[in-house]
Amino acid sequence: MNTPNKSHIPVFLASNDKFAPFVATTMASILANTQEYVDFYVLDSGISEKNRQKICDTRQYFDNFSVRFIPVDCDKEFGDLPRLKHISRDMYSRFLIPDILPDCEKAIYSDVDVAFVDDIKKLYNEDLGDKIIGAVPCYNERLIPAKNFNSGLLLINNCLWNLQNISQQIKLTAALLSGQNALRLPDMDILNRIFQDCYQQLDNCYCVIPKKIPEYSNACILHYCGGGNNKPWNNPDILGGEAFWKYVPLTAFEKDIKDICLRYQQSQKIKNFFHAFFNIHNREIAGQKFKVVGLLGWEFKFRRK
Repeated sequence: MNTPNKSHIPVFLASNDKFAPFVATTMASILANTQEYVDFYVLDSGISEKNRQKICDTRQYFDNFSVRFIPVDCDKEFGDLPRLKHISRDMYSRFLIPDILPDCEKAIYSDVDVAFVDDIKKLYNEDLGDKIIGAVPCYNERLIPAKNFNSGLLLINNCLWNLQNISQQIKLTAALLSGQNALRLPDMDILNRIFQDCYQQLDNCYCVIPKKIPEYSNACILHYCGGGNNKPWNNPDILGGEAFWKYVPLTAFEKDIKDICLRYQQSQKIKNFFHAFFNIHNREIAGQKFKVVGLLGWEFKFRRK
């Protein structure tokens, strides 16, 4: 890969085809709030050619960016790292960033369930000192920092990462934690074990979770952690959801995202109706007890209690 332009801000995002629309909204939120030129690197674990083009079509709204897709075979790259039933190995792709841009002193990694609401240059200009990464501690509702940091937003010193051979440490740490059955969120657990108290703590404005911290007027980044109803593309009425939807029209995915929202809302209404009507958790059908365990479109899935 070419040596990055030092006057540009390198930003890494990761996605498969399902989350491609939110790559575009994240890009749009960044570009709408900064005058700097941004080089986006999309860690691509299966984005279709159609959706790649739609991501690139963000150029009809902004011209201060480039975008490159970096194909990543996560099972091949991380086949020796643990895989959880509900989380694919895509989460590990952020570990490749220092290898992709080894000559870039700093790079930003961000999840795509976010909305940037301030200039990304503020984050990029944060001083890491002699630390390899900068990250935001996990805060509770009273803004008391926890020991662990959130791995969904990272400022990485690529040179120091490679110098300290962090990639090898990741493999060793993953094996250790897996053997201890201590991997709940593997990418986050691994990084926290490696860096523990030796990372640069960034201000919590770079990872404000609206459902935990309702006051977000000073936020730089809103992070919509959690699943289902916690995602603004499923539930536009969540706290802080308006920040996400502000940028949806500045992408080529507006119709797609509205359709995603509509399908989710419909499925929730059907599920709620089904639970209310049948009182399914205690309902006996033909002498057997069942409960709803999920919905696929309009199809109900059942499990015998």
